[in-house]
Amino acid sequence: MSETLQLGEIGQISRNVSDVKASTKWYRDIVGLKHLYSFGDLAFFDCNGTRLFLNQSEPPLTEESILYFRVENIHDTYQFFS
Repeated sequence: MSETLQLGEIGQISRNVSDVKASTKWYRDIVGLKHLYSFGDLAFFDCNGTRLFLNQSEPPLTEESILYFRVENIHDTYQFFS
C-alpha cells in the first residue's frame, strides 16, 4: 500500500436510535427514504446508493453516527492504520 490512503465515497451511515420502529416510520414516511429491510432492532434504508443503518440502543446513546467509507482493499487499509 502507498504512503497515502485513498478513501472512496461513503458506503454506509450508521446511527444509534432509541426507538427503531418510530425511526423507521420517520425515515420511510416523512423523509421518503426507501426502506430496504428490518431485522430485530436494526433497519436499513437506501439513501441514493448510500446505505443508512439504524441500530436501536439504550439511552444514553453513544456515538451520534458513524460514516463508513469505501476503500479499494479493506485488508491493506486496516494494515495502514495498524
